[in-house]
Parts: sequence; structure tokens; C-alpha cells
Amino acid sequence: MAGSLIRDGAPQASLDAFDAPLGRGFHVAQLAALPLWIAALAGLPLAGLLAGLLAVGAGWGLKALLITRAAFTRGAAISHAPVRGRGIGLPIEALHRRV
Repeated sequence: MAGSLIRDGAPQASLDAFDAPLGRGFHVAQLAALPLWIAALAGLPLAGLLAGLLAVGAGWGLKALLITRAAFTRGAAISHAPVRGRGIGLPIEALHRRV
């Protein structure tokens, strides 16, 4: 995962958040669910339940980590605000100064 983030130019703080112990723990939990899925396919029904809970918990944890610690927005990606109805489009900076 880190390779694609680095290639796409993710901020260093985002990479650090995923490389922290909490981020690594969620990744390990996702990987730990794989052998449990295999055990469930072999006929152990409790392993399937544990694998599902582990996968869902790790997924939610990674999503929470992404939203709360690793998301660094870069601001508006358009230079002018869209216009609906009458009026003219203003640069984004002008909209912030007017408020």
C-alpha cells in the first residue's frame, strides 16, 4: 500500500500515519483474517465468524485512521466557484474574503 501512496505523491504525514503502530496493527489484522478464511473453507465455522469480525474491524479501523489522521486536504481544486442562476463566477479566494 505504501508504494502506491508514495508513487501518487501522498504527503509525508499521511505516510507516517499509516506507518505508525496503529496503522500497522490494522494491516496485520487484515492479513491475519486470511488464514482464518482458509480454515473456515476447510470446515471450521467459528473460524469464518472470527475472520469476518477481524476483517470488518480492521477495515473500519483503517477507514477511521484515514479520515482522522491521514487525510490532508489540499484545498479547492477549482479556480472559480460554479455559478447557478444569475451572477458571475468568482475566484475561490474572493469568496473567502467576502464572508
